[in-house]
Amino acid sequence: MKNTRRFVPLFLLGSLFGLYVGCSKAQEAKVIGSDITNPMDVITSPEGTHFIILNANVDNKSPGSLLVLRDDKKVYTKEIPRMGKRIQFLGNALFVTTEGESGSDVAGQVLLYEWKNQNDTISIDYVKSWSYTADNCPPSNVVTSSDPAYPIFAVSCTNGALLVGKTADPLVNSTLQLVRKYPAYTRNALYIDTKRKLLFGFVTSVGETLFSDSRAIDAKKWNATAKTLDAGENDVPDQLEQSVRNQNNLQTYGSPYQFVVLDLEQSESAGFPYQDTKSAPDLVASELRWMYFNLNNAGTPDVTLLPTEKYYRTNFAEAKPGFNKDSFYLSHSGRGEVDASEHANNLIEVQFKGNPRATLVNGLYQAPLTKTYFNFVRKYGFKGSQTANGPYMQGFTLATLSGEKAVIINDSFRDIVLFKDPYYSIAVASLKEEAEEEQWYENQGSTDFRQSFYRHAFSPVTNRALVLSYHSNSAFLMQAALGSSLTTITEIH
Repeated sequence: MKNTRRFVPLFLLGSLFGLYVGCSKAQEAKVIGSDITNPMDVITSPEGTHFIILNANVDNKSPGSLLVLRDDKKVYTKEIPRMGKRIQFLGNALFVTTEGESGSDVAGQVLLYEWKNQNDTISIDYVKSWSYTADNCPPSNVVTSSDPAYPIFAVSCTNGALLVGKTADPLVNSTLQLVRKYPAYTRNALYIDTKRKLLFGFVTSVGETLFSDSRAIDAKKWNATAKTLDAGENDVPDQLEQSVRNQNNLQTYGSPYQFVVLDLEQSESAGFPYQDTKSAPDLVASELRWMYFNLNNAGTPDVTLLPTEKYYRTNFAEAKPGFNKDSFYLSHSGRGEVDASEHANNLIEVQFKGNPRATLVNGLYQAPLTKTYFNFVRKYGFKGSQTANGPYMQGFTLATLSGEKAVIINDSFRDIVLFKDPYYSIAVASLKEEAEEEQWYENQGSTDFRQSFYRHAFSPVTNRALVLSYHSNSAFLMQAALGSSLTTITEIH
């Protein structure tokens, strides 16, 4: 099948890059050199001393690039295929995902490079790549283990598929395999739990449709033998399991409120095989869980729920390890309007309080209820001034600033494609354990596309952040500190 989709960023597929592709009269080859052109992602080097910008170069037919900076100085450029989407490090292994050209049989690639820094002399060497068709796995996001001793990485696909890989020494022997094809929801918020050896994947809204949170009753559970509903919760909204047809539809199409728990330890021991609802129906079914939580704001729950009611949540932009191995963080996005994810746009700490693994019951895998192993705590996005300007939260970085836990977060990317009132913002906030009304934070916001803050990277060596401005083809070097605003040092083009 030919790849016919327009190329777009990770969470606005069909939207942002449509502004470039749709408005251009013709695409011409143009060497971008050391310019910033359609910056899609940015990351900090393993040493923490350099920033690497992924230039997608959507505007023309010439290649994209990896642009390396030390503060505001451009020190190295590596030409790569255009239409890059995300970059990520695992030790000295540098991964890049790309989207395929329109009309091509290739829907995208996962590229592997080797990062070398010899006495501040930088090189990025190509190692290998994996190509995929639209029917197989159009690559989207790539995430890696936070522990180099556990060299696992994973790639989400826009059609719901999931790839899992493992780096090797030498890197050319690294592997990447298709392990699942879940129902067609993109799960860009991926987290590799190195302690429990589990992979979690949470649904991300893509394109011009934003999924909304929803309340639903879960008082009954489907009896597959009798084909009736029995009393008792099973995390599935009752309205989705009223009949055999409902069951078949859910298995085929899934739900935006389902997240994934993949047992990496089990999968690796079997050689990362591909498994589906035909080869391992109960196992795959047990991997699809339900996301629901009700957060507190100034000690008051967001909503008042009935005893059998749950607040199902969706649209997660990013997941990252926490400050310890018993928690991780999620950024949760939404329109933030009445009846449209009113209580979204939060930075959430997800705390482990139980075992997420499915267990064998009478020879079949059975998943525990989400509330038995997760606890959800809002850490940023409290109602009031933090949400006054209309947030739409995206990427974040946990950091230690002045000895305190802190976060740097793109707390709003309300772009003109999806919102009538565009607003772009980057914030720094203390995560010190205290009452939320005392939480210190400062953000720098803009309604100007020339400051369309999109993605960022943070250097723990210099306490500086490099913030991409998508529409202006530039990046802002900023100083991060608690007790003062993010200070712009310079803009780089």
